[in-house]
Amino acid sequence: MGVWEGWLGMQAATGQTPALPFAPPPVLWHAHEMIFGYAVAVLGGRLIPAFTRNAMRQSGRETGLPQSHHRVEVAGIVSAILLPLFVAAGAPDQLVAAIALVAGTAQAARLAGWRGGWTLGRPILWSRHLAFAMLALGYLALAAAMAGWVSEVGALHLLGIGAIGGMTLAMMSRAALGHTGRPLIVARPIAWAYGLVALAALTRAAGAEAAPGWYDWAMLVSGALWLFAYVLFVAVYWPILTRPRQNAAT
Repeated sequence: MGVWEGWLGMQAATGQTPALPFAPPPVLWHAHEMIFGYAVAVLGGRLIPAFTRNAMRQSGRETGLPQSHHRVEVAGIVSAILLPLFVAAGAPDQLVAAIALVAGTAQAARLAGWRGGWTLGRPILWSRHLAFAMLALGYLALAAAMAGWVSEVGALHLLGIGAIGGMTLAMMSRAALGHTGRPLIVARPIAWAYGLVALAALTRAAGAEAAPGWYDWAMLVSGALWLFAYVLFVAVYWPILTRPRQNAAT
């Protein structure tokens, strides 16, 4: 998986198929990334409102809890499933754009009902909301790209760096605390890391639309932001993951 993800990143960065004898056509690389986007749509759709609801109830709040609407949920999940299938099949750009538009709009509507505003000040929660927002934005950018309005490279990086990378970091940071018996409160540098990943995605997407002289700078800055975010994660979580559980039996 790591090898394929690395070559996928190269392809998305350059817009060209990696020079490997076993490399599939670009359309399959793109579909591969959208499969991971589907995973974010499904798992995020279950965990984000559940975690937010639990935290709100633990704070004593029983009104204004996260809500989900069946038709919106179905639209969000089905469109996220169809998108990689139609992309892999080489469907017309207009059809892919329509599916991506439905997917992006549905994810945004789902997110709007999950009370993200309440999570401000609670990074372990808003990080997931932020990553899911990147998913919605990535799908909408993909729709715009298929319509010929923006670069497809930018849309793929919003999905890959912002949604997939952001959700991965959010889930790792929470799971590491929970499984080592620590309170579910992240350190401030991890909150910065969440923001840096999103900023890396936005910078990389903007770079795809920038003048040629700025493209390389945007790519370097984006990469530096992403690397710094994960350096922060390693620095904070290395001692957590290499020491005994706080509540471990003696």
